[in-house]
Amino acid sequence: IEEGDKTDLYFVKDDGMNAKFPPKITRSIHDQIPVGHLRSLGFQRIAEGPVDTMKTFLQPENFFTKYVLKNNPLVVRNAIDEKQPIRVTWNDERLKKIHGKSKVWVIKRHEKSSKAPTKVTLERFLEFYKLQDIYLASTIPEEFMSEITYPKFMKCGPIVNSLVEAELWMAYGGTGSLLHYHGDHQIHCMADGRKDFILMENKHKKSFKMVEKHPFTGEGYSELDTEMVNMFQEKQISGIPWIYATILAGDCLFIPAGYIHQVRSYGRSLSYTIQFASTHNKATTKCDNLSENDNDDTLMNHDFIYTERDGIEQLKNTKLTDEDLRNILIKLIRTATILPFERFQYFYNIAIGKVKQKMPSAQVVFNNIDLKRDGFITLEQIQKLPGNQLNKISKILNSIHKSRHDEL
Repeated sequence: IEEGDKTDLYFVKDDGMNAKFPPKITRSIHDQIPVGHLRSLGFQRIAEGPVDTMKTFLQPENFFTKYVLKNNPLVVRNAIDEKQPIRVTWNDERLKKIHGKSKVWVIKRHEKSSKAPTKVTLERFLEFYKLQDIYLASTIPEEFMSEITYPKFMKCGPIVNSLVEAELWMAYGGTGSLLHYHGDHQIHCMADGRKDFILMENKHKKSFKMVEKHPFTGEGYSELDTEMVNMFQEKQISGIPWIYATILAGDCLFIPAGYIHQVRSYGRSLSYTIQFASTHNKATTKCDNLSENDNDDTLMNHDFIYTERDGIEQLKNTKLTDEDLRNILIKLIRTATILPFERFQYFYNIAIGKVKQKMPSAQVVFNNIDLKRDGFITLEQIQKLPGNQLNKISKILNSIHKSRHDEL
């Protein structure tokens, strides 16, 4: 959204939601032209089949043991009740009125993930998203969280204790993402519109020349043109199996950490994602035994690492204790045995954001816990760290929030 843009310079995009998916594969009349050449991703090979689908109430323990621990994708139909605020009251006019001044991040369609998005008010995004090839992709601002449902099937101890962040997604008309993967597990829930997903196992990522987004974060993307695949240059794609999913309002899709996927959205697309870390904790003793009629919960009541305030991504907890920090470090380690400095540095840089006061470097802070100067710290060391060492870092991180408040 450029400065000075006016809405009367554009035409409203098509909001149709009837695209055929998965696509019907046809051979070219010319034998020399590979199947799916210069077609969108998915036309190069027939899908293996749909993602497993759950149409009845899903108990948290079943979700955790049968899908999360086994890295199996899953669609959960009608997981978000139609009476929930995000499905009932989140029309454009109300969003402008209630949350219009909130800052969100906007990305141009097909823009590479390494490029910086643009920060605008939600009100300005809503003025242009039906006209321009843009979409909203933003860590959910804290003031939105009390209106967004936390799915019942995620109320399992190891999941609840591994939450990282939640993101809001919004687009209009047909938009498509790059082919990419995340370092954490992800739940993608639709509030409005439709999304189609192509999913592939992580073992195929070398076939797509993936670019790592940040060192040691486990996130990456491919520069492949997913709208027009050149099969003379990308012959390997015809040999890569894929599965598919379509989700509509109320549905949620579980995408395991590392799973390669591409997303296409249609209509007025409004959705949110919840990222949670893979974990060494496999105990199901704290998995709530729920019924379909139990009260719904919201994101506000859960302990994410990150949130967004005043358009700045930052730590959700403003009063970290030593144990709070220990739990965050364990989340960052995922199912590995060590936490490398580079991953801590990524976390720390988000935590300090754009505070004007001079902060100690990530290396100086990390040295408080990496006493051997190995460049990493083990899971066992994190679990045994004395509180006074962790408190040194907690005080630094807590001071950031006071600095931000003073700047305002």
